[in-house]
Amino acid sequence: MPKLGMEKMRRQDLIAAARQCIATSGSLKVTMAEIARAAAVSPGLAHFYFQSKEQLILATFTSLLAEYRADLLLASRQADTPRQKLSAFANACFSEKHFTTEAISVWLVFFASAKENPEIARLFSAYARRTRSNLRFVLGALAPAHKASFIAEGIAAMVDGLYIAHSLESPVRNRSDAVQLLENYVDIQLAGSTAKENARA
Repeated sequence: MPKLGMEKMRRQDLIAAARQCIATSGSLKVTMAEIARAAAVSPGLAHFYFQSKEQLILATFTSLLAEYRADLLLASRQADTPRQKLSAFANACFSEKHFTTEAISVWLVFFASAKENPEIARLFSAYARRTRSNLRFVLGALAPAHKASFIAEGIAAMVDGLYIAHSLESPVRNRSDAVQLLENYVDIQLAGSTAKENARA
C-alpha cells in the first residue's frame, strides 16, 4: 500500500518515466511495466496511480503542455514591450529545458498521436489555439489585426518546423540559431507591415 503523502511524488515520477520511455521509443509503443521499471516502482503501484497506460500517457502530455505554458507565461511577464515579449517567447520556446533531443522526441510523438487519439487531439487543439491567440494579442500592438494573425501563424509554424528539423539532424542544432531564425522572421514581417502602412498613409 502506498505511503500517505507520496501520491503526488509517485505520479510525477511516473510521468517523468513515461516521458523518458516515449522519447527513447519514439512512439507510444511502451508498456506500463517499462514505465514502472524506469520509475523504479512495481507495475502494480503504477496501476494504482494510473488505471491504464492511456491515462498515464494523457497525464504525461498534459504535464508537458502545462510546463511549456508556464515557462512561456513567465517569460512574457518578465518582458516589458510587445516586441520584447516576442523575443521572450522565442527564448522560452527554444530554451535549454525544451529544445533538447529528448523533449523534442516527446513533442513529435504528441503531434503524431493527435491524429489518432481524440483526447490527445483535444489537448493539441487547445494548445495550438491558445498559442496563436496569445501571439495575436501581443502582435496586435505592433501590426494591424489581419497582419498580426498572419505573423502569429508563421511564428507557430516556424517553432513546430524547427523542432522537427532538430530531430532530423538539421544544421539548426542549437537554440541560439533557432532563436535567431525566429527573431529574423518577426523583424522582417513587422518591417514589411510598417512599410505597407506608411505607404498607405
